[in-house]
Amino acid sequence: MKKDNIICRGVIVYYALAWIFFFYRIQSFAKDIFIAPLYFLIPAGVGLFVFSLFRTHTKLAGFIGGLRLALLSAFLGFSLITLTYTELSNRDMLAALFMPVYLMFYLLSVAGFYRTRELLTDTGVCQAAGSVLLISPVLAFAYYFNYMYFSPFPLRDIFMETHFMKGALEFSKYNILNIATGDTYMPLLQVGSGLLHRFYEFDLINGQWILPAYLCVFISLCYYCFLSSFISNELTLNVSMGLAVGLVSICFSMSNNTFLAGLALVFFSLLVSLNKDRTGAVFLFSELAVLAALSLIFYKLRRTPSFDGTILPYLLVFLAFMLAVSYLNALRILIYALIVLVLFIAPPYHRAASLYMPLMLVFYGVYFVFFRMEIKNGLAVKKLFMKKILLYSLLIPVLGISLGIIIVKLQPSVFGLLADLLNSVSMAIVGQRISENEGLKAVTAEWLRFVPFVVHGLLMLLVAGLFLKRRDSRTKKFLESNMNPLLFVLVSFLLLMVVYYSPLPRIHRLLPFPSLLFIALTALLFRYYYEGYSLTGRQHVRTLIIPASMLAYTFAAQALYRIPMKDGDVSAYVKALLPLTGTLIAIMLISFVALIFMRTKAAALVFALVLIFSGVMVDKFNIMAKLYFNSYGHELPAPGVISHYTGLELKTAESLGKRLDSPKAVLFSDPFTLGIFEAVTGNNGFYTFENLGQFMLPEYTGDLKAIIRKAFPPLDDKMASQWRDKADLLDNNTLITSMLGDFAGQYKGAMPEARYALHKKFGIPRNYAATGDLLGWNADDLRRNVFWVVTEKTIRWAYGEVGYYPMDAAFSDEYLKSYVFPYFEVLLNFGNKVLVLKLK
Repeated sequence: MKKDNIICRGVIVYYALAWIFFFYRIQSFAKDIFIAPLYFLIPAGVGLFVFSLFRTHTKLAGFIGGLRLALLSAFLGFSLITLTYTELSNRDMLAALFMPVYLMFYLLSVAGFYRTRELLTDTGVCQAAGSVLLISPVLAFAYYFNYMYFSPFPLRDIFMETHFMKGALEFSKYNILNIATGDTYMPLLQVGSGLLHRFYEFDLINGQWILPAYLCVFISLCYYCFLSSFISNELTLNVSMGLAVGLVSICFSMSNNTFLAGLALVFFSLLVSLNKDRTGAVFLFSELAVLAALSLIFYKLRRTPSFDGTILPYLLVFLAFMLAVSYLNALRILIYALIVLVLFIAPPYHRAASLYMPLMLVFYGVYFVFFRMEIKNGLAVKKLFMKKILLYSLLIPVLGISLGIIIVKLQPSVFGLLADLLNSVSMAIVGQRISENEGLKAVTAEWLRFVPFVVHGLLMLLVAGLFLKRRDSRTKKFLESNMNPLLFVLVSFLLLMVVYYSPLPRIHRLLPFPSLLFIALTALLFRYYYEGYSLTGRQHVRTLIIPASMLAYTFAAQALYRIPMKDGDVSAYVKALLPLTGTLIAIMLISFVALIFMRTKAAALVFALVLIFSGVMVDKFNIMAKLYFNSYGHELPAPGVISHYTGLELKTAESLGKRLDSPKAVLFSDPFTLGIFEAVTGNNGFYTFENLGQFMLPEYTGDLKAIIRKAFPPLDDKMASQWRDKADLLDNNTLITSMLGDFAGQYKGAMPEARYALHKKFGIPRNYAATGDLLGWNADDLRRNVFWVVTEKTIRWAYGEVGYYPMDAAFSDEYLKSYVFPYFEVLLNFGNKVLVLKLK
């Protein structure tokens, strides 16, 4: 039996077994692990089915390979499935067609894998799978740090994903695809997770640990496409892949931006594959200019899912055109159509498409210059260009920093004048003022989270080794054979870093791309090191310099990271990380000892790579832990868990979710508590917020706190007595409902998600973001439909500032008897710590 038939049968058997859990509903972490691959397989199969029509996949695979086609099929499938359900929701057909449409996509996915089964054993697919398997230990360590070390199940930092979990459950429970949840991009996460929950009882809390594990494999394949486009050596490619999955940690982040970054990387490799035989510069650069213009036009016309519809009708028409072209065997037009298709489906993924897709076109332009374009005296010109780049890239930053220090020390006012001058330019271009200090600090901190100090040091050692041996014949041969990828990576990286350090807003979204280029540069130079690795005499000692330096730096950094960066920084997170970093350091020591006595070059190379990768991971983990105090506060709670909710809050939210059966129920609490309750119940909050309490208008926050202060006194007994003396308790509930109504009517967009959900179910006017009456609700509606979730943190948030971590002290019996029970109906009470209430 052919290998592709065996794999295809395995896929079909998996689909059949997965369908069992549609009928046999169980709550099981193991079952969710088994079901989760459908999140990626169903879209991939749908896309493959489209490309299988008229044998289009065989025509395209000859140009772009099976791996790129499979990944593009997945991205196309994500778009088709998400936009189809969005259209159904917009046309009020979701409840009626929810099941039939999913069954249709399920069967099309199975058919897609069957009809394109030869792609499953494509050489490129097998090589990529082998590379991912080879680097799996690095993936495992990175996953353990991000999802287990500070996050014992079921507690972790869910962060902004609480919004998408809420959207997924709202989609699954109430047949509402809420476009106000992440309304600048298509609801990819809500649809994917919501379908799993609806048909298989997939637990979205379990999914916080399960889905990222599969996502990192998917995005790693996108990394492979990008890196293999300009790295041909297998070992260099695997080294760069290992560094990429260990450092560029977006591969674990379930967000639209991550999927878009993956699509952009595949798009670059697609351009390389489709133009591998072209050498004419003028026509190609004209094409790139047209494609860049198209990408921006498509971004402007992306029709973010809304009441006005989506791009789905136009996408279907374009796919029909592509298939007609395929039927007519117009291959050149088919290739152009495929490129345009990627540009067309990218903008709904995320607004960053306006930056990512033109950037990939620029990258390809640079690639073409060094890999494809015919240049007179090409090698000599490239060598000279390489020297100039290395000279200026080293000289200019040193001179610039030195000049800046001199100006700041001697004439600090000059910097202010320069900033004022540049601000006018910045305002004209991007509409924001240049951040004189905070912006640079922020993007630098983000850069170090992806590319830690040790990687910079490793690159410097590799460059130094190359420079000292610059006259050797081996060095000259290495540079000649690797000139094109080195120049491509260097030029692209330097151009991108100029943009990265520009005053453009939210520029940190670019970070995966310069990180990958920096990693690729390191891997390319590492090839020179391992090709010259020697096991004899003085040369053996020289080859031990890099491993010894890595080990020495790691020991020094362990001490340095414990030094406070500013007042209040006690490095609690770095200290808590010691068991993990200590294990990796022990691995480094064992590897170094083995290197000293090793007499087999292949084995020595393995130990050298183990040592280097361990050192890189130690530095990466330490830097991230060091920067945690900016996000979470200076102190790590005693259990060593980074989470914004407690196990008791999660249990309460699950109990409340089972009781709520209508989107008319709206939740009210502090934003930290509200996030987890929305995520687990699928019901909307009374107000919207970003990133667990951040980015809320001060007056918006002030009015919310005032409502809570009106309802509840401070927890201090003396202050509570003063509150009682001032409050008009007989009329308190009436005043509270009035304040709720005033809040919803005063602030535009105060509760867009709740407004949208109630429109879909109960015919509330469509303009969900407008100011006006609270959905026509009177005082009785507010009492009946607003569910208050109250914890210690809720009260303390209302009366002051609170940190990131939950507060779980129990309310005293006296407090509850005096200030809660007389005025609120208690629906749930877990240990006097978490209360779910309704106004009487």
